Amino acid sequence: MLYIDTEQGFSHVQKLAKRILFQSGLNAGINSHKLAVYALRPLSPEERTTAIKQAIEAHKPTLVVIDGVRDLILDFNDIRSSAEVTGLLMKLSADYNCHITSVLHQNKADNNMRGHMGSELLNKAETVLEVTTIDETTKVRATYTRGLAPEDIHFEIDNAGIPVYKRKPNKVDLELEEKKQNMIKCIGQSGCKYKELVSRYIKFSGKGERTSKKVISELLALDYIYKDENENYRLSESENIFDLTN
Repeated sequence: MLYIDTEQGFSHVQKLAKRILFQSGLNAGINSHKLAVYALRPLSPEERTTAIKQAIEAHKPTLVVIDGVRDLILDFNDIRSSAEVTGLLMKLSADYNCHITSVLHQNKADNNMRGHMGSELLNKAETVLEVTTIDETTKVRATYTRGLAPEDIHFEIDNAGIPVYKRKPNKVDLELEEKKQNMIKCIGQSGCKYKELVSRYIKFSGKGERTSKKVISELLALDYIYKDENENYRLSESENIFDLTN
């Protein structure tokens, strides 16, 4: 396995590598020939791209993870650059017979993948996995796949920083999660007044006015949303990541 990190500092990448080794049943205190990890934060986008090509050529891995594919170009809204990077990943996966998973953040305002880079990866991906965290539970679900979609995965992070599988949520859990996801779409980053929020929730959820108002009150009570000093409703916390698998 080849793991490429483009944005974290060296100490964080080292912790990540140890966590992968531990979860794989290997000695976390000793480097393994089964795992190669590179931290490319100090490099320019062009240098990162070159380093990735050289690393794949040198290690010939079965699996490649690029955590921060956005950092391979200066502007993720540039159509040509986005197409070139996506084309390069497709070529590398074919030339070296490896699976490449790339990670790209969502736009918090609309939950779409960022820029033309996101669009290009979505068009070429075998599977697109959406990773969302609500409260302490992280959910991984396939939003698109060319084959049979995998079941949703739920997990939490324990005190040691290790992901731990969580039971499949019941109907009440799923309903609450749906409410929260709808609220993320409604509020976005800018927030809005109560009347506008009710109107948006009706639009995104398909629910009536009375139900929409009840959901707003429920999420207020749970501190998932709050009203600021200007009477705008905002998200207390929202973390969303797209995992794009090529």
